[in-house]
Parts: sequence; structure tokens; C-alpha cells
Amino acid sequence: MINLINGRGQIGECLQQYVKLKEYENVDIDIYHTWIFTSKEEDIQKEEYEKLKRYVKNNTNKPFIFVSTSVVNYNFYYHYKLLSETYILNNTHNGYIIRLPNLIGKGICTRFKNERVDPFGTIELLTIEEATKQIIESISNFNINNRVENVLGTKIPATIVYKLLNFGD
Repeated sequence: MINLINGRGQIGECLQQYVKLKEYENVDIDIYHTWIFTSKEEDIQKEEYEKLKRYVKNNTNKPFIFVSTSVVNYNFYYHYKLLSETYILNNTHNGYIIRLPNLIGKGICTRFKNERVDPFGTIELLTIEEATKQIIESISNFNINNRVENVLGTKIPATIVYKLLNFGD
């Protein structure tokens, strides 16, 4: 059975559809996708990291997928996600990592719309549905020699994304 660690949020809601499918009833894996991404403060991110470490220590034999990020931002969110990946690779034999780009939903898209942050560079985007499909597909693709997967999105100039989100305002 696929077990969602948390099961809420953008990806969690989409993953719920797959958990109940008959074709996955004999799959025994956890998907660890819980993480507070809305606050980049160190104490919050450090606690998320400590929660992951507790999960790993309490689930030593069960395979799991850790949903991480491929978005490089020099903040505490990124720092503790990288620490988590390192911890998983060094302390488990059955922990796998899938890195996702920016998702179309909460996050940078909301910030572009509501906070009016300045766009710069190129942004790599992926729909929540496609991210979910990639996570589910990764269940059968991971092996001991390939414990990290980078999911690619579509690269678009950030100014275009910003203008689309704010069109008509």
C-alpha cells in the first residue's frame, strides 16, 4: 500500500487519487512529501528537517520516497532540503529522492500574483498533476544505484510567467 506521510497540500490531494487504485494495493512504500514551504525561517525549516530524521529513525526498513526540490534558492528551505537529502543518502538503504521544479500553484506563482515580487531569469514550471504522475512513476524506477531523480519542467522566462499571472490587473 502506498502510504502518504501527511497526505495534505497540493501534491497530497493529487496523490490521494493514486493511493486508492487497485494496481497499487500491493506496493509497500511511503511517500514523504510533507514540508512547510511557505515560511523560509530557519527555526521552521530546521524543525522540518528534524521531523524527517525522526521519520527515518522510526521507519528503518520500509522503502520511501522523499519529495525534494530542484529549485536553487539560497534560503533555509533549500538548505534543509539539501541536508535532508544528504541524511537520507548516508543513513538509509531504502530512501529515494525525487526533486521537483517549481509547481504551478502555491509558491512562486502565488508570490508573483499577491506579493508582486520582481521576476528575473528563467523559471522551470511543472503542473501539480504532472509532478504527481512523476512521483508515482518513480516508485517502479528507483533502484539501489539510482536513488535520486530530477524531474524536469518547462523553462520559461520569469517575466512572462509574471505577466501572465497579472494580466488584466
